[in-house]
Amino acid sequence: MKNKQTPIRPTLHPYIPHLISDIQNAFRPKEKTPHRVMTFEEEMEEVENFVTRPLGFQPLGSFCGMKKEDFPPSEQLSDADMKAVIPQYIKLLKTWNADVHFPKEVPLKFQYELLIDILDEDFMYMEYGMVGFDFCSGNPEGCRWGEYCGCLQYK
Repeated sequence: MKNKQTPIRPTLHPYIPHLISDIQNAFRPKEKTPHRVMTFEEEMEEVENFVTRPLGFQPLGSFCGMKKEDFPPSEQLSDADMKAVIPQYIKLLKTWNADVHFPKEVPLKFQYELLIDILDEDFMYMEYGMVGFDFCSGNPEGCRWGEYCGCLQYK
């Protein structure tokens, strides 16, 4: 009989399970009422509010209740820690109708740091629309993606 070895799992930083729990607690609560279809006029009003910002934007953290200080510095975390946190954080964004896309080659540490920075970014919750965080200015010089900026190919 062959002896099966259990794969060795990396040990997570002791804070990570607590952080993941906090992230999950910051998910936007699901609506208790059935989802209604938005009228065209309501859609246009939401788009106009997004563009003109009459109510102003607030940092994403003020919506979900999380702060940058809730997240350990990336230097204190392993790749396994960040691999555990990043998908939960992206799920958090989606519950608030927001999303982020990373170029494939962006290192975990850089992804983690950009995600934490989103907490201080201007944000407007859109009931029916989606807010995208892409970090690219369209100009590779000064772009937050740095060497990973897709615009570099057009320079």
